[in-house]
Amino acid sequence: MNNKALFLNRYKQLGGTIADIDLKKSLRVNTLKITHEKFVERMNSIGVELTKISFAKNGYYANAKFSLGAITEYLLGYYYLQEAASQLPAEILNPQENELVLDMCAAPGGKTTQLAQIMNNKGTVVAVEQKPPRLESLKSNVERMSAENTIIHRTDVKNLQTSNIKFDKILLDAPCSGNYATDKKWFEKRTIDGIK
Repeated sequence: MNNKALFLNRYKQLGGTIADIDLKKSLRVNTLKITHEKFVERMNSIGVELTKISFAKNGYYANAKFSLGAITEYLLGYYYLQEAASQLPAEILNPQENELVLDMCAAPGGKTTQLAQIMNNKGTVVAVEQKPPRLESLKSNVERMSAENTIIHRTDVKNLQTSNIKFDKILLDAPCSGNYATDKKWFEKRTIDGIK
């Protein structure tokens, strides 16, 4: 039995079903750089249709006839392309401005920059990433989004030396099997041992 069949079988055992999912394009406004009002006005003026996501504080569904990752507003860090459900973990964690927060699987930086945003660039976010290629995307996004309260640490989080440091909150949003929704070949790239 191949990996995909093993995963699909396990999902069925858990009572789930796997179907094609058509995710709406979504983004998170970066309120460290722009207000909702100015963002909506600016995006509408260039032909981007925005619909507020009811369950995400800074989230919008976006529809455009061009790539939203290749325009000035994106490069300026006015928003982060982030799936709607991916905006929830940081909101639920609800970090406060005076806290020390650990993001254990930080790259590419969506939730890391969201934590910084929620904390108004106060307190400290320690963003841990092990793999060099992913580290580069994390550094780039932290800079683009102006997450100034963020420290990036390259290590396997299992080896993180914190001695007497106590984090107020820890975000562990590990890579998960839900990624199949955006990557149709996700199952073929994984093994059961890799998940363990």
